[in-house]
Amino acid sequence: MTISMIRSARLVIIMMCTSLFIGCQDLSGVQTLGTNEIPPEQVQNPRGAYGRAVLAHQYWQAALGDYIVASGLLTDELQSNQRGSRTTLQQMRGVEAIGDLLLDSRNLFRGDLGMTYGELHAVRSAVSEANGALAKYAGDSSRARRGALYALAGYAEVMLADFFCSGVPLSTWDFERDFTYDTSRTTDEVYTHATALFDTAMQLAADSVPIVQLARIGKGRALLALGQFGAAAMAVQDVPSDFRYTERLFTCGSPSSAACESINVLDLRTVTVSSYEGGTKVISWTNPRTAGVDRGATVYGFPVYFPVQYEYDGVSTVTLASGVEADLIRAEAALRAGDITGWLAILNGLRASSPLTDTMAAITDPGPATRPDTMFAERAQWLFLSGHRQGDLRRLIRQYPPRTQQTVYPRGVYPGGINGYGSEVTALFDVRELPNPRFVSCFDRRA
Repeated sequence: MTISMIRSARLVIIMMCTSLFIGCQDLSGVQTLGTNEIPPEQVQNPRGAYGRAVLAHQYWQAALGDYIVASGLLTDELQSNQRGSRTTLQQMRGVEAIGDLLLDSRNLFRGDLGMTYGELHAVRSAVSEANGALAKYAGDSSRARRGALYALAGYAEVMLADFFCSGVPLSTWDFERDFTYDTSRTTDEVYTHATALFDTAMQLAADSVPIVQLARIGKGRALLALGQFGAAAMAVQDVPSDFRYTERLFTCGSPSSAACESINVLDLRTVTVSSYEGGTKVISWTNPRTAGVDRGATVYGFPVYFPVQYEYDGVSTVTLASGVEADLIRAEAALRAGDITGWLAILNGLRASSPLTDTMAAITDPGPATRPDTMFAERAQWLFLSGHRQGDLRRLIRQYPPRTQQTVYPRGVYPGGINGYGSEVTALFDVRELPNPRFVSCFDRRA
């Protein structure tokens, strides 16, 4: 089975598991993470409701793994191992890893990111179904679980707003009700909707500190995207620096690994840690916070580096939200408020408390013109390969003029063919949105 076939099949497998509500195995027969908790087929009871919650979480893990790779390719975190295989876009159409190449070179067309779009919306639908069942059959005892699911739906919406052009509809599959089509929404409207989900998560999971902290950071992330820096800092003010919320995903680097064929996978077989892509000097395999392990070279002569923060073949811990991110939010709010001393104190505090401190000297004030670049370089390195970079680059353009798409994203001559990078910084919607009678269009493909 080819890599593209495996990736396309994973969502189908999850759908099969969802319809049966039984334990499910992936293509290789490997039991997927968390499926041992899936209850019997009968779902009109508390156990069945919790089974829906487990499956909604599996939707989330599958979407998260694919989103990290897709957003990493579009930005400067990852590069495709297929670069060099074709020199024109017409020739690229015949390449199996077409999605990787199009993302990496910023040449996107309608439907190229259909799987990512579908998976993120599948999270939203599965959460709606699960939370409806939990509320009906498990009542107050399920409040923390429902809060956790609302938080994950909030993150899915943040990622939709980060990655796709303005105009994303937030249609819903309501528990025991009809499917409800939604009209196209602006990017800011999607972020605002996500903040409401995070508020609901905090309300429901008030007695669960980890879920409340997860939702606080998610809300802070959405508020940053909206340019509400003070409110973002307020949202995360009670998050301790040592907090971490993680997901355990299968990760793979070798084609022969059974982990690569799992549903909940961070599939890194066809990519490498970027090597100063497009002139950007932030992400590279030599940076201590974005380092990669030398894994040889592709058949086209490009080096391959696997990110050291993840297992080459096995199960890895993926950080979705952390106290480090909360500190970075607080630092940016200080920068925007003109508190340069406070801004530097937070950034240098993170460096001083890191086990990599011997490789990271304290930051000195670079001056007004380049302070934003320093801020976003720190975010890029601390939050490397966790699904944050795409949203950061887009808002760097929106919120810190005169930066433009061609000065922020990878640019110039594409390494190994295709003549040069394209101009896209957002993806178009999947064609499955076209039957939506309320869908308008992509309003704007700019950052």
